[in-house]
Amino acid sequence: MPKNQIGSITHFFHIGQFDLIVMLHTGYTVRPKLKDVQVVVNFDMPVSFNSYKEAGQLVNEELGSVVSFINPKSHEEMEAQSALAHKFEKNFGRDDMFLCIPVTWTELARLKSRVETVVNTLSAKAV
Repeated sequence: MPKNQIGSITHFFHIGQFDLIVMLHTGYTVRPKLKDVQVVVNFDMPVSFNSYKEAGQLVNEELGSVVSFINPKSHEEMEAQSALAHKFEKNFGRDDMFLCIPVTWTELARLKSRVETVVNTLSAKAV
């Protein structure tokens, strides 16, 4: 997406024209500057502390949260979650920064599928 188009979308998000913005982790030459985001949803577990920290820097400090969906059957995602939880506890002295909440995986799969469908239909002319 051209830089001026990203800037326009970001502007309208900040003034309240959009309540929701969908972004991908890759594909930006200049990452959009967002502020006071309420919730960041990761459909794939960030694998490094720095990538998780970047998501955390987008959210409103008092009201925001970062939600990451992991598949408990994936050994790699469970290890990544455990390592990140340990690193956050070590750096911030808090053990309540990662909370596990059970969800129905079939419902989550439907939601992820809907998001992927929308993302796949986006083009430079249809955003």
